[in-house]
Amino acid sequence: MPHFDDFPESTATEIVLPDTVLVLKVPGTYPEELVVQQEDYEDRVFCFEALDDAMECAILAEEALGFAPRIGRIRSAELTFRSARYKPAVGSAFNLLLPGGQP
Repeated sequence: MPHFDDFPESTATEIVLPDTVLVLKVPGTYPEELVVQQEDYEDRVFCFEALDDAMECAILAEEALGFAPRIGRIRSAELTFRSARYKPAVGSAFNLLLPGGQP
């Protein structure tokens, strides 16, 4: 029988996104497209709880992409991605499966 300490911390607590999150948006697109990171053949959207974290990532994205993404707020339930790179206001960023995402 496994001990409680044998399980990774992420399985011990359920992570729930806030009702709204900050995201990075591609300027000049309609409907608005979000900046994503492709990792292991999967698009992962960036989500933030705090504006300072979103600003920091937007600056890095501008250097990498060659354009300045806009920061916007979106309802978490409207995210259609399967996973996200979520940065809470306190703590480190982590990958998260989204409940409404497409397979």
